[in-house]
Amino acid sequence: MRKSINFVVSHFLMMLLSSCVSSTEPLSCSEKNHIHRVIVDPQISVPSSIQYAGPNIIAATIIVGMVGQGIAYASEASTREAIIQSMNQRGIKINQLFYQSFINELNSQTHFKVVYAEPYDAKFHLEILSYGFSDSLQDKHTLPFVNVEARLTNLQGQVIWQVTKEVDLNGDDYDGHTVHDYLQDKALMQNMYNALFSQTSNDLVSKLVY
Repeated sequence: MRKSINFVVSHFLMMLLSSCVSSTEPLSCSEKNHIHRVIVDPQISVPSSIQYAGPNIIAATIIVGMVGQGIAYASEASTREAIIQSMNQRGIKINQLFYQSFINELNSQTHFKVVYAEPYDAKFHLEILSYGFSDSLQDKHTLPFVNVEARLTNLQGQVIWQVTKEVDLNGDDYDGHTVHDYLQDKALMQNMYNALFSQTSNDLVSKLVY
């Protein structure tokens, strides 16, 4: 598998730019047996800014550490803005992608019946903590990443399950693309985010039931 320093550094940067990963244990058999109808809150918060770990940031971090990363981060502001504009122009709503993919995984992996109104036994709350793109120094390819949180609360509002997870698409499994490709190809960014949130939701629901 292609695992080189650039992916290690990219992962390190994503961890610095987002929250730490944490999780609870899967739901107990007793909890699962008492939950039949669930609702997923459609209100999913999204950060106002996108993260982009481009070649300047990665190289600066390798060479001079966090100070260099800060300088390089400012220098790539125009790229981040271009990505946001492209997403807005194409109507890419990552909160909606997350919402639908999570429901799809609940339907395929669990016995829960997803409902859209009362009554329900428990409620899922989803949040996108950070998202963006990370470059590979080796081949100049760019892949999306996301850091998310999912919580399940009972009717009393108590959190009975929670997980925070960062997911990035493995460069071995997807054709490499540059930032320019994403900005020029109308469908490419949408397709990659679809794949990203499909994988993300699969990972989250797997932690819920296994």
